Amino acid sequence: MNGMIKKEFLYGIRNSKILIIAVTYFFFALSVPIMIKVLLPLLLKSQFPGMSESDIALMIDISQNGSMTTYMSNMFEVGIIVISLTLSGLMAAEINDNTLILPMCSGRKFESILFSKLIVFGLILSMTAITSMLVTYGYSGLIFGYDINFLAVIKSALLDGLFMIFVLSLILAYGTFIKKPIATGLMTIGTVYVISIVGSLLKINTYLPSGLTAEANQFRTLMDSNTILPVIITVSIIVFIHIITLYRLKTMEWLTGFKVG
Repeated sequence: MNGMIKKEFLYGIRNSKILIIAVTYFFFALSVPIMIKVLLPLLLKSQFPGMSESDIALMIDISQNGSMTTYMSNMFEVGIIVISLTLSGLMAAEINDNTLILPMCSGRKFESILFSKLIVFGLILSMTAITSMLVTYGYSGLIFGYDINFLAVIKSALLDGLFMIFVLSLILAYGTFIKKPIATGLMTIGTVYVISIVGSLLKINTYLPSGLTAEANQFRTLMDSNTILPVIITVSIIVFIHIITLYRLKTMEWLTGFKVG
């Protein structure tokens, strides 16, 4: 298992996947406060020369809370796309290229292959999500002042980190069925967006993984059903997805009709 974890980590470095994930998160973490403070007001003033500061304040939430919610929105709308496409080949490419045959022939079990990917990239995604949110909290606080409770930010960061593990689970699962990296990435993006849209329209986010991001956007310290239920349901879904993924790996045919497991 340790060897597989090292392999996945080196794979992420060699193919710049870890770098792309980090750059995506920290770009938004550092750029959003400046955008809220400087760029958007300048843009509005250029379009509407007579607009006063109070008018701008009515249109833009120029505060730490506004900066943090904009960061979360950007990461969901753009970050999910970048991350899903970046990691789309994590399982799909290896199956399509038959490179998983090598660790299998050396005695590696499917469990270690799957969980090494989950551990390495799950930790990278969740830790980057948590760290970048703390960075944007500190940076936006220096610019606007601190109006959000630090414990609320920690809670939101943890929820966002868990949501990214859910996204990773989808990538790995779709990869085993579709076997095409781009199609895997697009299916993951579509699934995440559909879940969010359905949850919002039907007001059932509490019972879906999208409830994690919905609650994270609130920046509350309160631990109620809006927090606990999405966590329990998402963890259960992640476990179920990995059971299905593992079953698929064990029952699919490899190379010329040879079935492993």
